[in-house]
Parts: sequence; C-alpha cells; structure tokens
Amino acid sequence: MSPSLWQGSTSVAPTAMHHLKIMPQHLFVPNATWSGAPAIDLPHLQILWRAWSPVSTQHAPADWASPIERLYAAALGIDPSDREAPLPFAVLADAAGTTDQPCAWVRPIQVMSGMSEIMAQALPPKSLSAAEADALISAMAPLCDEDGMTLQAIEAARWLLKGERLRGITTPSLARARNQHLAPYVPFVSAQIAQQVASAAENLRWLLRLQNEVQMLFYTHPLNDARAAKRLPSVSGIWIEGAGHLPAHPRRSVEAIWLPTLSDAADAHAHWVQAWQDLDRDQLRRLCAEGSADDRITFGHSDSAVTWQRSARGLSAKINRTRRQWGLQKMPTLPNALLDGA
Repeated sequence: MSPSLWQGSTSVAPTAMHHLKIMPQHLFVPNATWSGAPAIDLPHLQILWRAWSPVSTQHAPADWASPIERLYAAALGIDPSDREAPLPFAVLADAAGTTDQPCAWVRPIQVMSGMSEIMAQALPPKSLSAAEADALISAMAPLCDEDGMTLQAIEAARWLLKGERLRGITTPSLARARNQHLAPYVPFVSAQIAQQVASAAENLRWLLRLQNEVQMLFYTHPLNDARAAKRLPSVSGIWIEGAGHLPAHPRRSVEAIWLPTLSDAADAHAHWVQAWQDLDRDQLRRLCAEGSADDRITFGHSDSAVTWQRSARGLSAKINRTRRQWGLQKMPTLPNALLDGA
C-alpha cells in the first residue's frame, strides 16, 4: 500500500500486481465531467464504456461532502452515513502513526477576495515546486510546533498535519468548496461530536486561527514575488480537509484507490483535458488490461456519482453490454456521458 490512499498510487510494481492482488480494485475518479465540454479522444475509456456496465448511481443534495467522497469512505470501511461526522481520509496516509492520532491534509491554495465573498482556488497541477513547498512549510511549521502539531510534505501541494488539535473537527473538501463562497464550507464541529469530544470546540478555534495566521504569513512571503514574476498564482492560504481519527484500521473488501488528478486540475479546462488523457493512458489502460470480474470504477462530480463494474451480472447488464460492443448503441460524448450511466 502506498503512503497515501488519497493519492491512489501503489508501492507494488505494476507487473507484480496481477500476482499479488488479493481483492478487487475500486477506483474513484472525482470531477470526471466538465459542463459543455466537447468529447475527448480517450481510447481506454471507450473500451470501458463498451465492456463494462453501470451498476449504481448516487445523487445527493449539496452539502459539505460529495457523493463520490462518501462512496470512497464506505469502500475504505468508514461509515459515511452520519452527514455531520468527519470523513478521516488523511489518517490512513500516516504509515508511521496509529489511526487514533488525528491527521488532516493541508492544501496550499490561492485565496480570492471579492466585494462580498471569499473563494478558494487550488493551484494548477505541478505549479508548486518541492523547494517552494519546503519554504512554505518552514514558515508555517512554528505555528504548528508550539501546539504539539507536526507538518510534513507528502507531495508538493499536499501536506500531512498530525496532532490532537484536529480531534473532533469536520473539514469539507476543497473539491466541494472550490470557486464558491467559502462560508458554508469552513471547518465545523457538530453538536453530536461536541458531546463526544470535550476539546472539539477549542480545537476548532485553534484550527480557524491557524488558517488566518497562515493566510497573513503567506500573503507577505517573498516566494509570491518570484511566482508573480513567472505569472504563477500566489499561494495565499491553506485548505484543511480529510481531518479526523479512527479507532482502528477499517476492514475492507476492495482495494479502494482515489485518483485526484482531475480534481486537482478543476480550475483550467486545458489542464483538466490533459489530466484525462494521462489518466486514460496510465490507470485506465492497466485497468482494462487486467483485473478481476468484480473490479469497479466510480466517476463523480459535485452532486452525483456513477459506478461501473467490469462484469456486472444480470440479463439487463449483459444485453446492454452486447449492444455497446456490437455498435447497436451509439457511443455518447465521453467523458461527460459517464454520469448519465449511459
């Protein structure tokens, strides 16, 4: 298993996975569609559309987590049914710790301030170098150290924060909140959790103060002058997501793999198209080439998600697969048609 379940990579060489895999794979692809976008030439996605079958579709009213995030939590063995409880994704990336120590992802972002609202934008893919990340972490780390928190880079634009100050806090994801007014998506503590965790309210005050202090710290950081000279967006704040702890490692029946590349590229259509082409060439090519009959892939957007299975059972699924494979059903606009369950 990789150091990060959220990253979706694996430490096992691809050539060895066929022999070592002991459970079906379930891949999760957030931000899979772009409204009004034309079709993209994705040969392995076309193979998947012909040979696989949609087996479930999830719709949900807008809240702080998307349907695909809740499906991912369920695949990891985390109960996602309490819509106010944390979804503690980050703790599963802490290979050196225990699941009882709270963790969270820290995402460097650009904070956009308007006349009446404040919005967050993710940085363009690969636009933050490792050296820049180190400089920002060095600036932020003393604010964490003084409260017994530790901060480390997992990748340049995704850092792992660990410590008791994160216990009891629910943190909406950046994918859910980006490019919207941030007021509905600030970290919070539900009444239910407040009764269970005595320190939760104090921890929340600490976290909100940390975000404000880091925003001021980054705003004046000399790194941003160098980025402006390169016409790169400034790094003017942080987003906290995936916070929480688990009483024990959850039991899973599938190998759940989160693929964030499309979500990370959600603020520029050209980057998003390139991310889809990379995903098709790499993960989807391997998925189409080998695996078990129960392998699944879930594509999601803000308020819906559809799951496709390699060898879905049932007469209807077999008939529809046959129609697609023989060209009796016209191929729709991909990837946007994925969420139609077409």
